[in-house]
Amino acid sequence: MLFEKHKLNRQTQFNYVWLNHQQQQHKLSFSLSNKKLFGLFRKFKLYQPHLAQRFVYIQMQKALSQWPNKKQRVKIISRPNDLKIVAYGSTQPPQELINHLLQVQAQAQQTYLARNTYSQMTNTFGSKVVKPDHMRIAKESLEFVSPIVEHIPQEQSGYITRDSINYVLSWIQSIPYSALENRSDSMGLGFNPPNKLLFENQGDCDSKSTLFAAIMRAFVPNLGIVMVYLPNHAMVGLQIPYSQKDEYIEINGNYYVLAEPTGPAILPLAEIGSESKRAIDAGSFTAESMP
Repeated sequence: MLFEKHKLNRQTQFNYVWLNHQQQQHKLSFSLSNKKLFGLFRKFKLYQPHLAQRFVYIQMQKALSQWPNKKQRVKIISRPNDLKIVAYGSTQPPQELINHLLQVQAQAQQTYLARNTYSQMTNTFGSKVVKPDHMRIAKESLEFVSPIVEHIPQEQSGYITRDSINYVLSWIQSIPYSALENRSDSMGLGFNPPNKLLFENQGDCDSKSTLFAAIMRAFVPNLGIVMVYLPNHAMVGLQIPYSQKDEYIEINGNYYVLAEPTGPAILPLAEIGSESKRAIDAGSFTAESMP
């Protein structure tokens, strides 16, 4: 790929030249608002469990102080990576209070994640993992990527062909790849939201898949999109007409054709890498819909 970036007064211009899966040369040029390029997701940062736990601990302590029955007594003990509720002063544990605090704990955890643009998912091994809220980030990037959509070849407005999808797909695949840290313990390390990915001209599989999902939804506002998580990898499913030779998945009766935005291999829509195919065939994936 040939890449140029020029910062102007209020915009930055991006120029790309690359080859698609048929070795045909493509070009793409667009300009993006500097305000959005440098301001969007400006507060997004690495997830830090100790800060999350402190936030939850404070919310639980507030709830405890407001509990009307002062005869029911418990302590909230903060330990490394854990909060424990311990009853004292009575032979009978105050279960109603304990249940209330557990509910406050769960709500506070979700509040902290949402405020910091993170979410929790259950991976293919059944473990809960905190990760960037990729689908929310993609949705909140729609206005940002709209100038890109205006320069993508299309036959009819509001309708997307496989040629248009492959144009976008091969472009994102050609952007330099940075390896995904282990999602189970990376806490978002290495993830670039779409604006940062474009500015730095690099991204891991989660980052590239998020950018691809945002552009596809900006292209067709009612397009069904899922993020497909494999062990240490990610790709995107598009709810478009499929054929039996396509690589696709079924979720709740809906069919999604798979796309591998990661690269560096230039794979067209409905073709995926051999490791991805083994995981899909084995059912070792989790899917998350774009709202």
